[in-house]
Amino acid sequence: MKELLYVLFSLALLPAYAQNRKFPYSNGKKWGLTNENKEVLIAPQYDTAFWFYKDLFAVVQKNKLYGTIAPDGKLLLPCKYEALSAITDEMGMAKLQGKFRLVSLSTGKELSQVLFDQLQNYKYSAPRILHITTAGKHYFLNTSTGRLVNQKGFDEAGFVTGDHYQGMVQSGGQYGVIDLKTGNVIVPVKYDHLVYKNGGEIEAISGDNITIYAADGSSRPGNNYSLTATEGPMFAETARANEEESPYSPTLDLYIYPTGDKSWKVTYEKRTRKDVPGEALSTVYELKGYTSVKKFLTSHPYSQIKALLKVTNNGKAGLVTLDGREVLPCIYDDIENKEDFYKTIRDEKEGLITTDMKELKPPVLKHIFLGDYTIGAWFIEMPDGKKGFMDMSNGDIFIPGVELSTK
Repeated sequence: MKELLYVLFSLALLPAYAQNRKFPYSNGKKWGLTNENKEVLIAPQYDTAFWFYKDLFAVVQKNKLYGTIAPDGKLLLPCKYEALSAITDEMGMAKLQGKFRLVSLSTGKELSQVLFDQLQNYKYSAPRILHITTAGKHYFLNTSTGRLVNQKGFDEAGFVTGDHYQGMVQSGGQYGVIDLKTGNVIVPVKYDHLVYKNGGEIEAISGDNITIYAADGSSRPGNNYSLTATEGPMFAETARANEEESPYSPTLDLYIYPTGDKSWKVTYEKRTRKDVPGEALSTVYELKGYTSVKKFLTSHPYSQIKALLKVTNNGKAGLVTLDGREVLPCIYDDIENKEDFYKTIRDEKEGLITTDMKELKPPVLKHIFLGDYTIGAWFIEMPDGKKGFMDMSNGDIFIPGVELSTK
């Protein structure tokens, strides 16, 4: 499971490989990298799967510690960090001895002397500003300079909505605003509430008094009209709409009824009550000779994609259409709908049927985890524990030492 979660995270960073695809693979113990010709590009030596981001670097794990490597396998960041994650294309945060620091993922250089306990949030791009905490206090960190925007920590902090490079801060129950590029105070930290208005103005409220601040820190007296504003009528309309909502909205679905020994009736109904049969809206189909019939793929009766039923006979599962036409024979222990493919199971092995009913692989795999359409491959595990990827178009397996077409 841990390996799968890491792969899921890594897949989110994949570039679009049109040619010369590269795939992580496992020899059952460690992970390396191969290509479409199953050449060993990086020998298995890492704890988890890894991908190269824009052909710049890959995050790798060895002995439960993280680092980065170049596409040729050269070590960039040594595998000494307790955690490592990306913030931008090349900048990340690395945890060492319980503290985080900014590092370049592609060169291995440290980008700041500032150490922090947690990254709370980040925003903007030129420069990127991080909201961090250390020793229970909140700070903003400018990633371009590597320096703290505010030298004094606050009890709470957050980004102001909009593109004004402003941060809201709170200390001792009082609120203010600072400029995140310069560190200058825009609104002194002495107000009970702050209200952000159109155009970047800020209403700072202290008791019954309001002061309006512009983005440059200039101010003028305000009035108290906003203190009496109410949204009561809107809430009343929302509550009334909820009260009038029907507890069960009529829905069109496929329903199956047993009619006798190995006989079944299947039809579309639009029910007004969940457990009360409705009037059939289309042809009533009859099936015979099956010990069980279950919904497998449901579609609208007039859709070009037709519904499928999972049927069993003599303890084996297959697929049929509503009118009984056999799509898959009853030769499998089970068949599962995985949305973007159908998994066949036999003798505790798994196979893959595409949604257009092409058998890409019979049940010879230990497990099929997930697919990634960017590289056009499924993540799989072989019976001997090796892991890697299988081509979505022809079933070729990209694991060195495994035959390209396993039948």
